[in-house]
Amino acid sequence: MGLDFKGRVAIVTGAGGGLGKQHALLLASRGAKVVVNDLGADVHGDGGSVSAAQAVVDEIRAAGGEAIVNGASVTDFEAVQKNGAAGCGHLGPRGHLGQQRGHFA
Repeated sequence: MGLDFKGRVAIVTGAGGGLGKQHALLLASRGAKVVVNDLGADVHGDGGSVSAAQAVVDEIRAAGGEAIVNGASVTDFEAVQKNGAAGCGHLGPRGHLGQQRGHFA
């Protein structure tokens, strides 16, 4: 018996690449609706782009899943609150939060 996340919303931070991306894809493959969060900063923590996160959203949707992109910084409390509210508002009740962390030199 596999894990079934149908009807649940998963917010995955750091989901634009690496382990975060893999977690987002796995959760989506198990039926979760996924908020793909990634700040998109460079290795120094500067800048930001949701292009990597959008690519993951596109991959999830192409496979028949539901996902939205979010580029908020997890260090910004108000942005985190809005991230959760956006996910719940667009996709339904939240059921999982997966947080990855970036390593900046």
